[in-house]
Amino acid sequence: MSENSRKKPISVGIIGLGKLGTAVYEEAVNNDEFYVGSIFSKRTDHPQITANLADFCNFCDVLIDCTSSGFENICDKLTKPIVIASTQPISRYPSQIPTLLLPNASSWPIIHETIVKLAKMADFHIIIHDVHGQHKKDAPSGSIRKLLANLSNTNSTTEVHSTRKFDVKGLYEITIFNETERIKISHEVFDRKSYAKGLLKAAKWLISQKPGLYTTENLFQNFAENS
Repeated sequence: MSENSRKKPISVGIIGLGKLGTAVYEEAVNNDEFYVGSIFSKRTDHPQITANLADFCNFCDVLIDCTSSGFENICDKLTKPIVIASTQPISRYPSQIPTLLLPNASSWPIIHETIVKLAKMADFHIIIHDVHGQHKKDAPSGSIRKLLANLSNTNSTTEVHSTRKFDVKGLYEITIFNETERIKISHEVFDRKSYAKGLLKAAKWLISQKPGLYTTENLFQNFAENS
């Protein structure tokens, strides 16, 4: 079924009810295009939480994984399209359903692409400051690890400084320079609602895709072609 032909609200299943999962929940219940069909979580303090994976999938049209780990333990049993928001490396994916890897659902992927294009234009030195909340497990973040991987194919050099403090939602400060010019880019997320909105938009797109593995590039290419 295409996105445009779908009239009824989309039933979203949320895996994990931490800070990001809660932001997705709140955004979905306040958006007429979606409703929360069920929640799969270790917590027991919400009436929509279930520990039965089959029931969880049956209640939903599309799933959003908001956990930092554990997805690989259930991926073979999933029956609905899933958006994976984790920034942790994942070695196994379900082949039976559409699966989208979206570790950063804000506007960062567009900035990421711009930085890589700049690095390919000239030999720059790139300094990256990666700041997140004190409870974020990975340093540098998954988004920065992916950026570094793409920059490794250029002649530009990089250095990264990661800081974990307070409850910073996400701050990247990038300085790109050589002997003739300097470029500064700053991207900060003030509210996890930014990630939640992006994840829901991606989930809506994923429903109409064929089984397989999709990345941020596939998602943004589709948005560009249909804008």
